Amino acid sequence: MRDKSLVISIAVATVFSLVASSAIFASVAAANGFEITHPSVEVLSYDAVIEQKAGTQGGYVVRVKNTGDVNLDKVYIEVSFLPKSWISFGEPVRVEIGKTADLAYTLTPPADALGSLSYDIIVKAERGFGIVFETSKRVELKTDGTIAQTTTTTNTTVPSTPTITITQTTTATADVQTATASATETTTKSPNDIFSANLELPDFLSGMLGILIGVGIVVIVIVAYAVKQFF
Repeated sequence: MRDKSLVISIAVATVFSLVASSAIFASVAAANGFEITHPSVEVLSYDAVIEQKAGTQGGYVVRVKNTGDVNLDKVYIEVSFLPKSWISFGEPVRVEIGKTADLAYTLTPPADALGSLSYDIIVKAERGFGIVFETSKRVELKTDGTIAQTTTTTNTTVPSTPTITITQTTTATADVQTATASATETTTKSPNDIFSANLELPDFLSGMLGILIGVGIVVIVIVAYAVKQFF
């Protein structure tokens, strides 16, 4: 009976010490400016299908909203599956909680970029020292489908009499194939819990965490030994 009471007492003391240690660590972390956040960005509108003449310039806007619980320092867009020389972007913007912003970009497909292709617009959000959220949308770009070129050749024959003019016209049409780039589906990435104040714990917090882990291991060993002796 005495051994059983000893095991119960040790178990209760172990649970209490772990709970107390966790509370102390959480209090110290909060006092030093740490917080757990859930950043999120929603794309409200964008051009899913773009029809633009090759060799011309067109401007487009992606409207986004900060649907997370923390302000975002930089929100901007990137593009995949499209040559960098075809596109230019506006400046990144800061978006506060619940606010919307317009992210502008410009397309300039060259004159020989004929047909259609698909590309991804990737919206990225930064806070502190790194990217905390990103999502993407698929866009289909359609340009001219054919090029027509006409060549005219004129041959003139001058006999003694009468005068006869023969005109020969040759028309060549270039066939253009439609190229479609394959890509991945729309993806959304977001870490569940992000420490937004600092990327690394201060030295004293790291040391405290190591001590708490060590104490926990020792307590577990003691409990295991007590249970073994009891049974």
